[in-house]
Amino acid sequence: MSGINSNGGPAGGGRKAKLKAVVAAILGGKKSATTKQKKSKKKAEKRFKDLSGSLDQYVVNLPAELRNRIYALVLHDNKSAGKPIRVGRLGRWTKKYRQPSILAVSSQLRKESLEVFTGNNIFDVRIDLHEGIEKALAWVQGILTARRHVPGTAIPFAELRLRLVAPVWAKLAELVPLAKFIRQNQLDFDVITTKDEWEGRWPIDVHCKLGALRAQGRRLFIILPAHYRFACKGVSDFLALAQKARVEGWSEEQLEEALDVKMKELVAKGPGKKASKLWLRQQAEREAAAQDAAL
Repeated sequence: MSGINSNGGPAGGGRKAKLKAVVAAILGGKKSATTKQKKSKKKAEKRFKDLSGSLDQYVVNLPAELRNRIYALVLHDNKSAGKPIRVGRLGRWTKKYRQPSILAVSSQLRKESLEVFTGNNIFDVRIDLHEGIEKALAWVQGILTARRHVPGTAIPFAELRLRLVAPVWAKLAELVPLAKFIRQNQLDFDVITTKDEWEGRWPIDVHCKLGALRAQGRRLFIILPAHYRFACKGVSDFLALAQKARVEGWSEEQLEEALDVKMKELVAKGPGKKASKLWLRQQAEREAAAQDAAL
């Protein structure tokens, strides 16, 4: 039997107890709702995995011609034809660019659909020399390498654009990997020395198209903002050497030596002493590293 307090009410404070009960009910309801959301999310994830597995089985069992037709419809939107798919946005390769969901269903579907995806669309690979060029070239190289092992494969890219974002004179030495990349992959590159405007729909004005790369149906445009005149000239000279190395069958050592000679010429005509000193210091470090490796 409950006791009576001094006010004549139930012992322990009835109002207070009721308030606690209401608060507990509210909190309990929130906790219950959160639990339900988690369960719903798990069910949805499981359902997605089940559907992915079913999709994989259904598509793989279809004839190759029909599968390719499905990939083409899913991975190439005629409404956006001509608009590039930007990779390495803002030059930051730590952030993955958005890929179509079908590429994540299974390894087999990815292998087949990636061929259609890259062969039907335009890719704009943004390269920031401040952050290095290696990751961008590794992405391109990965697709080129994978496609070479497929008998009778289609062209790796419908169109591939390597765009150098805000190049500076002091970073021209970073273009050495690009020159080696062209020589290594035997890419046919035609250097355009005359003024050739590129009327593209870019977030920044692009006025200087340096050249068009064509090899087995592939096209690669390397373009720069025109107001970087010294950097533009340096890039053009570097890529001309890469083309010459490809045609004449130079070794990598011969190409490196020619690039060093060209860089010294550019430094002598360059816009400032700061860039010259930076390149000369980097060159001395490379030579010292080569000597250490030889020992």
